[in-house]
Amino acid sequence: MGSTLRCTILLLTPALAGLRLRLPIWLLVLVSLLPWALIDWLSSLGLPGGRERLGLGWLALEALLALALLLGRPGRWRPRLLEADWRQAALACLAPALLVGVTLAWRGVIVEYPGDSFSYFHKNLSDLQLLPGRSSPWAYDSARNWSYGLASLLLELPQRLSLERASLLAGLNSGLLVLVSTQLVRQLGGPGPLCWLAALLLLLGLGNQEFSFLHQFALNGSLLAMALVLAAATPLLQLLRRERWPGLNAVAAPLLALPLLGFFAWRAHPIAAFFVLNLLITSVAAAWLRWRPRALGPLALAVAAAGLLLLQSRPPHPELAGVLSWPEPWRIVHEQRLFGLQLLQFRPQMPNSDWELSLLAACGLGLTALLLAWRRRLQLDGARLVLALLPLLVLAEWLLPLVNNLVFRLIAPDVAYRLAWTSLFWIGTPLLLQSLAESGQPCLRRATTPFLTGLLALLAVPIHLGERSNVLHAKLPHLITPLAEKREVDGSRIEPLLPRLRQLCERHPELRGQGLLADPMVATTLFRQQCTWPVASLDYGLLDISLAEHGHYPGLAAALDDPAALRAWLAGRRVGLVVLRERYPAYASTIGLLSGHWSATLVSDYARLALNRLDRRRLEQAGFTLAAEEHGFRVYRRL
Repeated sequence: MGSTLRCTILLLTPALAGLRLRLPIWLLVLVSLLPWALIDWLSSLGLPGGRERLGLGWLALEALLALALLLGRPGRWRPRLLEADWRQAALACLAPALLVGVTLAWRGVIVEYPGDSFSYFHKNLSDLQLLPGRSSPWAYDSARNWSYGLASLLLELPQRLSLERASLLAGLNSGLLVLVSTQLVRQLGGPGPLCWLAALLLLLGLGNQEFSFLHQFALNGSLLAMALVLAAATPLLQLLRRERWPGLNAVAAPLLALPLLGFFAWRAHPIAAFFVLNLLITSVAAAWLRWRPRALGPLALAVAAAGLLLLQSRPPHPELAGVLSWPEPWRIVHEQRLFGLQLLQFRPQMPNSDWELSLLAACGLGLTALLLAWRRRLQLDGARLVLALLPLLVLAEWLLPLVNNLVFRLIAPDVAYRLAWTSLFWIGTPLLLQSLAESGQPCLRRATTPFLTGLLALLAVPIHLGERSNVLHAKLPHLITPLAEKREVDGSRIEPLLPRLRQLCERHPELRGQGLLADPMVATTLFRQQCTWPVASLDYGLLDISLAEHGHYPGLAAALDDPAALRAWLAGRRVGLVVLRERYPAYASTIGLLSGHWSATLVSDYARLALNRLDRRRLEQAGFTLAAEEHGFRVYRRL
């Protein structure tokens, strides 16, 4: 069963079931994703069959179901396709999801050394992440989350790892998130244009100031985790739209289903924990504000007290101490003392994170809507109350010291900017704008269009302030960057060398486990794809040429002109292969310049490393011979 057929079955079967049986989109997304989470969980329990066999069995069942749906009473398809509800759902939800997914899959994913997506492409989808063995069924394991298992089974990764297959994965993940987001907008009363607006805000706003999430990071499990949480939350948010309190029995099922399904989402990416937590807090708050039910108050207080005690019993995140030691210009967590109590405060600041315009806009809209509802000038149903409260809760998690103390028991401070995603700004912004425009207040109705136009312009058009990244750096340029500009630094120029290295490994088994001497980018690209071990590879603390030289290759420059010293240096690191470039591209990284994560000209600067002064004469004196000269590289092997 080829990868194309597997992907077709995964997508086509739920679509056919939804169309034929009139199932809602949120349920179809659950049916599409939840089995893979369950397969992963069952395999972690040690059940016979393993993840791959269980996955293939599920695909076979889906294929049989698809055939039954297609062949059973085919005359019923025509009236179903002509129904107005189906056509409206296709235009409002399916069309933007297909547009985003197909476009990203066709255009290709951006991977750039040493950007984070490089790690996702070459590390998280490598053999390292799919090692056999049983993981804990009750803990998140980044090396074995079910999104990688799904990618492995559907696209045969990492066995057939390529940029094209990674792009298909990015398109699949992104399209599913857009689909479940647009359906939620529609379920909560938004017309078709608002669904398209939600998709646009998702593309322009999700990520952080330098990285476009849907393009740069779409290879990991966070998009699938978010899609699963949104699908699980849809019944609860629909229930909150009712005029009267439906009773605790009616609320209990969707309220309990959210954390249960959120557990499986969390096993795809840990950000799902905050999605679930924030949705539960705001849903209970919205239900109490709207209906004042007697049964909900004591139950909510009991659960909140238990949750606070559980959080307080956890130690701080292990990375907190390191972040607190950063130099002041980079400091994102500040510590104060009050009566001997440690108070922490997260303040977004470059180069690790910055204020997100999409979150700030959602906070402004949410606060405006809540004030107007309090003054009885605006009617908000429970679901829109949730969307108004979510960004304010996230802002509290970012800024309030006592809240930070709890938040940093669950999440690393340097990735706390990801909490902004849990505000659902791409869904809340269109629906709250609709509520304000329909409020009957003339000034609000006139202000919605300029507000939206300005927000989209600021998200799309970058405004640069000197050499430092500005707080309004737009993601649109990153989304439309020609991929040809990135090919020199995405590893695709290096990977053609792999067959030769694997051939050398087969011919010379003594090379296995020996050192590979190359520049850090070359070594990282080749890492774990052949039999040698890199002397130097990606290190986020050595992303400057002077640091790279002294950190990766201490003593090499001084040993170059002394054959005995060079031989000793190479022997001390058990170097078996040396891979040298013929030339280095002239390249400046826009993301590196804007973010400050690494030197913008780092890849070009690697030409100045001492190892590039190694030549055939020096290496032959040190006991190496030229084994290959191809694809712009020279490969030397120890005799």
